[in-house]
Amino acid sequence: MRGIVHNFKFIVNLIALIVLFAAGTFAQTKPLLWQANLSAVGGDVSNVVNNGYGLTLGDENVRQSVYGEQRGYGIYTLPVETLSQAVNRIRAVRKAKVPAGAELLIEVRVRAIGGAWSEWIATTAKSPALLPQLGEEVQARLTFIDDGAGNKPVLRGLRFDADAVDQPAEEKTPQTQAAVAAPLTYKIFATREGLVGGTTANGHVIQTNDRFVALPSRRGLSSNGGTEYSVRLYYPKTGKTATVPVWDVGPWNTHDDYWNTPSVREMWRDLPQGKPEAFAAKLEGYNGGKDEFGRTVISPNGIDIADGTFWYDLGMTDNDYVEVTYLWTTGGTTWETIVDNETTGRFAASANWSTSSYSSQRYGTNYRYATPQAVSDAAWFKVSIPAVANYEVYVWYPASTGYNSSTPFIVATSSGNQTVRVNQQINGGTWVSLGIFNL
Repeated sequence: MRGIVHNFKFIVNLIALIVLFAAGTFAQTKPLLWQANLSAVGGDVSNVVNNGYGLTLGDENVRQSVYGEQRGYGIYTLPVETLSQAVNRIRAVRKAKVPAGAELLIEVRVRAIGGAWSEWIATTAKSPALLPQLGEEVQARLTFIDDGAGNKPVLRGLRFDADAVDQPAEEKTPQTQAAVAAPLTYKIFATREGLVGGTTANGHVIQTNDRFVALPSRRGLSSNGGTEYSVRLYYPKTGKTATVPVWDVGPWNTHDDYWNTPSVREMWRDLPQGKPEAFAAKLEGYNGGKDEFGRTVISPNGIDIADGTFWYDLGMTDNDYVEVTYLWTTGGTTWETIVDNETTGRFAASANWSTSSYSSQRYGTNYRYATPQAVSDAAWFKVSIPAVANYEVYVWYPASTGYNSSTPFIVATSSGNQTVRVNQQINGGTWVSLGIFNL
């Protein structure tokens, strides 16, 4: 079948880094001190209360699956603290009672000046969090996990001190080393989350046909209802994409931020960047085939996808590989090119394709069109790419109710031609994504 064609845009994430300006050293600043207010619990909180002695779990029967079905779980994100100067190192000093087998986790993050939040980093009195960027807005998150027998941790006091220190070069972020930043993308084996009625690691109660993902690290866990850490998913078998937040931790591990470089990865630093520990354990016998809890890994999954996204947004019918873009990361640069029907040497079509400039939704001065027919008579756009990689391919066309509702677009990928059908009666005059392809 034939239809209206206009032009194509190709975008790729290349693993590269352009230094815009050198990162200078600076003197360590005088620490800033503040006390956390634990008397009033509110805002982003799930199953954490003040029992008169301090903060602790409310209902011990509220569980979170990745930490064990018998362990009570609660999480409280403290209000944002705005400091008088930019910091990147934060120490937490707590007064607490933590029974053997129970856990009290304290994590912090910083918002870059005029930018986004860093990932969450664990902090203690002896091991302060060295954050990957400077910022004046900081936030702490408290997680309470009992021992499985109802013995709960109690936090009675909490203070922080923060300052600015120089960072190792490999831990700097685009604030000091920058390019036209693009997020990292990896091909990951995905499984369906399910667990309707359960509670996620950020306190969300899972709904029927919910839309979120779980990653095996708390570093990229969004607030309850938040989207500050989100992923874009692409399923090649259906050509469908979805962008959803990270609201849970798992599968298998809780300290496997595999998307980060080995130098900053929390665990499993001998694994290549982009390879989940569960994948290596299941398929390569890594760590004796076990996860961080000593359980035998029976699936190589590095992401869980909630039912609504799994079944409907992506059209998946079974666990499978998907392409995951970690939207808060900046591990590469964006390469982009546009090929139009008037680009010299890059467009070819038979005489059956006419030229028109009628529609105001056109890109450039004109576009090519043909009457829809069940014949093989394609118009071809040819692009020169810098390297074999995953590219997101877009098309631009004018739309009208009289145009083809199922125009086939053929993308010549490294594994053969893939056809994506587009309804050209809608979404005209803008870039429309065909999906991500390896070219």
